[in-house]
Amino acid sequence: MVDTEIGLLIPPLGISCFVIKSAINDPTVSLSDIFAGAFPFAVTMFIVLLILIAYPQLSLILLELGYV
Repeated sequence: MVDTEIGLLIPPLGISCFVIKSAINDPTVSLSDIFAGAFPFAVTMFIVLLILIAYPQLSLILLELGYV
């Protein structure tokens, strides 16, 4: 599921940043500011994906605890 989310977010990330820039129409906010704000979310998703690849049992822990 995390890999699907990354696949849906990352390719259009640049396009989304350009759309945000044109939508806010504020000269004080640069495109690099928008990319800097979006970058931590993409990195976090990759880190979570790497953790789930390294420890796949984490993805099933909620099922084992009965929360789902």
